[in-house]
Amino acid sequence: MNLLKDKRGFIDMEILAMPGFWALLILTLAATAIGWIGSKQMGMDAFPLWQVLMFMAVEIVIVYIIAMRMFD
Repeated sequence: MNLLKDKRGFIDMEILAMPGFWALLILTLAATAIGWIGSKQMGMDAFPLWQVLMFMAVEIVIVYIIAMRMFD
């Protein structure tokens, strides 16, 4: 899919409808959350919550790009 020639928009709804995208997204966000919670429980220095939420927002974009390239 060429984004420069595609005038429908930048978000492909077919990618969002794929179960592989959702599986990858859920596993990615869960791994980040488990790591952050685990580091707080072990008494280690952990990122502040706002940084973890920003990491998760970036992960959503990255998972979309990976799914777009894998499943296209």
